[in-house]
Amino acid sequence: MLDNKGFDLWADDYDKSVQLSEEGNEYPFAGYKDVLGTIYNIVHRKEKAKVLDIGDIAFETRGLLEQCKAKYDNYWDDEEVYLVFDELKEFFPKEDIIFTTISHCAGIIQLRKLS
Repeated sequence: MLDNKGFDLWADDYDKSVQLSEEGNEYPFAGYKDVLGTIYNIVHRKEKAKVLDIGDIAFETRGLLEQCKAKYDNYWDDEEVYLVFDELKEFFPKEDIIFTTISHCAGIIQLRKLS
């Protein structure tokens, strides 16, 4: 956990760290721009679309999350909770929830409005 001074130092370099992580296809920002672009395209195809953005790191399975965690153990943020599609989908009708993989640590979960 960063204190105020540590956070300010990190925030100054945030955009650069996002760029380096994304360009290197590394956790936590691999696929970041693709996530944003995909969401943008989905929203602009639908009339009155609603978006709930609760983060950009998501995994299709717990196994994929654990693989990523093992690979990036030195950088892994244990204070974050990352979405795992397989653990969410059981709470929704199958036809109303889908997962789109963007990178090894990014994905988009789409829900259709339930009637």
